[in-house]
Amino acid sequence: MIRIGLVSDSCGDAPLLARALAALDQAGAERLFFLGDRWADADAALAPPFPAAAAARIRARLARVAGSSSPERASGKAPAKAIEMVGGALACLVHDKADLTRDDIANATFLFHGAADAPALVQIGPRFFVTPGRLARPGAADRGAGVYPPARSDPHAPVVGAPPPQGTWALLELDGTRVDLVVFGADGQEGTRLSAQGVAGAQVKIR
Repeated sequence: MIRIGLVSDSCGDAPLLARALAALDQAGAERLFFLGDRWADADAALAPPFPAAAAARIRARLARVAGSSSPERASGKAPAKAIEMVGGALACLVHDKADLTRDDIANATFLFHGAADAPALVQIGPRFFVTPGRLARPGAADRGAGVYPPARSDPHAPVVGAPPPQGTWALLELDGTRVDLVVFGADGQEGTRLSAQGVAGAQVKIR
C-alpha cells in the first residue's frame, strides 16, 4: 500500500500545519504534498521548536506548490505547479485547480489541488481529482480562531481552553486499483473515508 499525505490552505496557521505534517509523518506517509496557498507556512511549521530530526525527515519527503497570493510565487522563487510520481502514475500538484491545463489533465492520473472548502475524491474516467480541503480559514491565525496566536513562547502549543481548530487534512491510500482518501479533522480525529476504484487497465494500477 502507498500512502500520500495531503494538506492545503494553512492560511498562516503554521502551528496547525505543523500538527498536520507531524500526524501524516506518524501515519507512515511516503510522500507529503503541501498544496499551498502560502509557501512560507511549511518553512514556519518545521522551524524550532518542531523536532529537528522529524523536520528533516518531513522535508525529505515534502513536495509543495504556492498559490497566487504567495509572494514567493510572484517573485519566481516558488512553483505554481509540481509533477510527481505516485506509485508509477503521473501526478500534478496545484493550489487552484483552475491552473490546470488541458495537457495536465490529459497526461496525469492524479490531479491534486487545494482551494477547496471540503475534501473530495472525484473520479472522471481513469483520472482522479483529489483535495484534502482547507486546513484553516483565511485570517484564522490572526483572529485566534485557529487556536494558535502568532506570537507565543512556544508557538506550537495550543491555547488552553480554546475551541478546537476547524479544517481538514487527508491521507491518500492506494492498494492495487483501489483509491481511498482518509479525511482527518484538524484536531487529528479520523472522519470520512472516500473511496474509488481504478478503471481496469488504467494508469492508476500501482506497481
